[in-house]
Formats: sequence, structure tokens, C-alpha cells
Amino acid sequence: MPLLTDILTGTEHTKMCLIEDTVQQTGTPLVKAFITQLATRHARVIVLLNEDFVANFLRGFDSSTVDKLAVIDDYTDPLGWERENSQSATEQLFGSVHDGTAVVICSLSSLLFRTPLQKVCRLLRRIADSKDGPLPLVATVHRDLHDEATLLQLEYMASTVVMVNSNMECSLLHKRSSGKVLRKVEVLRVDKSYAVASCIETAMLASSAAGPAAAAAEPVASLPFSIIPQRDAEREARSRLVLPYTQQQRKADSSGGQIFYQPDDVDDFDEEDPDDDLNI
Repeated sequence: MPLLTDILTGTEHTKMCLIEDTVQQTGTPLVKAFITQLATRHARVIVLLNEDFVANFLRGFDSSTVDKLAVIDDYTDPLGWERENSQSATEQLFGSVHDGTAVVICSLSSLLFRTPLQKVCRLLRRIADSKDGPLPLVATVHRDLHDEATLLQLEYMASTVVMVNSNMECSLLHKRSSGKVLRKVEVLRVDKSYAVASCIETAMLASSAAGPAAAAAEPVASLPFSIIPQRDAEREARSRLVLPYTQQQRKADSSGGQIFYQPDDVDDFDEEDPDDDLNI
């Protein structure tokens, strides 16, 4: 089964999923697919909405999904000028969090425009370290609106990063709790009710990696001078060669006078890669 499908259905656990989209390709279908799946596994899904009207955002969801959604409107009055109570949208979010709750933030970009990055990161960490235990968290960010340092900080906190490209081609970076890192490229299709219609792994990751892999196979190709590759017979003869002034020479000839040389720490006696210091 494709990795993205496993993450959507909860088969593959993730603490925080960061969805990165652009102006040219929105990640809203993927976000709504996450909400649909979260609603089937959790008693409540809290959505912090700051880029769309509530009615527009809920359009297309099944009634069973809508019944489980608690949408906090941070779009029509982001500064709280018309808010009856004094609680901010984030304070309402934490007041609604409890055991069995999942959290979706649409999107972090709007928060970052009026809130420092450090406070946004503390917000995400506070959700992850909730007193009711780790809560599933899905957040979106528009990667073409922020600098690389901001995106790297958010990606560092996330256990799953999904970069949405054209035609809903999703580049995934998934960090398992065991430390293993998975990279996939998959194409997602959702139906009108935001259920997963298809998710197919593509071979584009392998083809895009062919260039660096080919360069790694020939690390000396870019050097200004030529190096003649060794033949198999030369490699075998080289491996059998006993170097002078080493302990191997001492063992080979135990009679008569001997010279024993103890290598210093700065000496390079790596027979596997004698040119390691050249960094090629």
C-alpha cells in the first residue's frame, strides 16, 4: 500500500504532518482528505481555519464528518475586533483540546504573517505535548511565501512532510519513531467527498535521483585530470602487497634485524581508500 495512504488511514503513525503547497498547486484536497480520515478515527477534529469562510470550507464533506468537526473561525476576524469574548483563536483551540481529539491548522502561513516563528513553534509543541497525550496534528504552509530557514524549522518539528506539486504529485519525507527515514513520490486522487480515490507511487523519485547517483558512481569525473581505473587483477595484486615498515612486514619476516614503525595519529594508512584526504 502507498505510504501516503498508510499515513492518511493511520496505519503509519505520525505525530505531526506538515503539508507544503504553493499558489500554483493548493494542498486543500489533501488537507480535507486528512480531515475525512481523522473523523473516522477520532471523536473530535478541531480545525483552526484562517484562510477561508467556514461555509465554503465545509462544502463537500459528508454529514457524518461535519458532525465531528469543531471549526474555529480565525478568518473573518483574525485580530479579534468583533469577538465577543477575549479569547484568541489559539486560546479557543487549547480550550477545545482533550483526549481523543485531532487538530488541523489551515494554515500556518497566516499565523506566521502576524506571529513570530518562535511563538508558532511553541504553539505546535504545546499541542504535541498536551496533558492528554500526543494529539494527531496536521498543518499546512505555503512554501513559496516563506524563506528556507522558516521552512526548515517547521520541517524539523514535523514527523511527516508532504510537498504538494503539480497534478497532486506528493513528495513525502516520513520519519519513523525507530529513526528510519522514508522518501516517496506518490500521486493522490480524491473524490468529491474527499475520500481517497487512488494513490499511486511513481518512479519519478528514482529518475530524479539518477543524476546524483550517476555522479556518485564516478566521483572522479569532474576532476581536471584523468585517473586510469584499476583492473580487477591490479586490485587483487594491490590487496596482496605487504607494505614495508608496518607490523604486517614484521610478521612476515621474523629473522634478523627488523624495523618497526608505529603510525602517528595524523598518518593515513587506510588501505581501502589511500586517497581519502583528496576528498574525491
